[in-house]
Amino acid sequence: MSFDFSTSDFDKYVNNPRMMIDSIGLESASNSEGKVSTGALDESLKLTIKEPEQYKLQQQIREVFGRGNTLNFSTIADHPDFNSLVHGGVKKQYITTMFVDIKGSTKLSLKYPDSLEFIYKFKNAVIKTCIEVIHAFDGHVHRIMGDAVLGFFGSTKISKEQSILDCINAASMLTVLLEQTIKPWLKSQKEDFDVRDFGFRVGCNFGDDSEVLWGNYGFGAVGEVSPTGLPVDLAAKLQGLANKNQIMMGQGILEFFNFPEDLSEIKSVQENYEDKPVHFVTPNYIKADGSSLNYTMRLLKINKYILGLPLPLQLKRSVTTGISNNEHVIPNHRFELTAEVHDPKGFKKKYISNSEVIKKNSKIIATLNSKNLILGEFLKVIFYKKNHSGFKNEPILEKFLEEEIIKEDIKADGTSTLNIFRGNKTFQRDCNFKGLHYIRCDVLDSKQNVVFRDYIYVPIE
Repeated sequence: MSFDFSTSDFDKYVNNPRMMIDSIGLESASNSEGKVSTGALDESLKLTIKEPEQYKLQQQIREVFGRGNTLNFSTIADHPDFNSLVHGGVKKQYITTMFVDIKGSTKLSLKYPDSLEFIYKFKNAVIKTCIEVIHAFDGHVHRIMGDAVLGFFGSTKISKEQSILDCINAASMLTVLLEQTIKPWLKSQKEDFDVRDFGFRVGCNFGDDSEVLWGNYGFGAVGEVSPTGLPVDLAAKLQGLANKNQIMMGQGILEFFNFPEDLSEIKSVQENYEDKPVHFVTPNYIKADGSSLNYTMRLLKINKYILGLPLPLQLKRSVTTGISNNEHVIPNHRFELTAEVHDPKGFKKKYISNSEVIKKNSKIIATLNSKNLILGEFLKVIFYKKNHSGFKNEPILEKFLEEEIIKEDIKADGTSTLNIFRGNKTFQRDCNFKGLHYIRCDVLDSKQNVVFRDYIYVPIE
């Protein structure tokens, strides 16, 4: 399924007054008491239903990332791993945290004081977009605070690496939606509003089992099961240190995931008319032993990261900026790059770029699928394999950082009586090193012009 959440779809978000349950398609089957059921709810709080219009966004994201036809209806502050703690007790368990703040919404209230209904609809639609994106990646919305949303990723059923990937993918999809739908919609509603003043600031961080303690704060109806731990607390701080339309990642993510240095950058601030790099969370807190915390933070290179998402190439071109012509994706309806992963036990399945963390010692096979080749046409296919250096490399990785290049020819010769040909080329790489790596495929015509380019991002546990 191709991702296509349009401005008109967003408009339906804004102007749809129905409650969630009103739009759920009723199942034809009856339950044991003879009552009509609204669907089969499983233990993960997912409901298989007919597509309700207001959940089109979540459904499209889940389908393009290979998450099936179920929807995530988890409620606020209702993570299933910790529900029992409402009755007391504590539990240590990892979590990946995403804190989203909507920048520019306050200006709407100042600029349009007599349009409170529009401001409410707009803010609520953006908040619902954040909720649905978090849900699309099996996340849990923990709290809504005015113009901010706090979400958690991970559970006993999800690997720690996968929770990090889900968090970063969710944050990146918010950027895609901002450019593709939200800004155009806002401009169509209020032509005098400068959409450049509006955007998201996102902070993301990971805390391991030993760093996060879950327990119930308060009591009874005024209680809330929440996590305690520095990595969680710093997610909000990281959000505050990001600028508009930036995603700031904390040391927990950078080191545990071995996040690529090539896909991150150091924040800089102006000091005495010069750019000064800021490597650590500020203020730089002091630890119990008197030393500085020196908690590393990095900005995600969002546009470069989006190149590896499983979205239509034309969409990726339209929502990304600052990518050189030598790196940017190039759409061409005659070519498609697909992949298959073979796990260490020999099982194989289709692989969707950057959707799932791959087990170490697996193999991934990329295939360039070609169609409508013309008789006598000559094309060159170049596969690039790149291992990225990260923030906590395995020592042996340093020996395998040089880019590997494989070149092959596609030629529709005269041995066939058909005037249309199909030509497929494959490339295999081993998945041996923790981190986020990639396969890139270029197709060149006889004049050495690149007529197609796409990527498969390969996250490895």
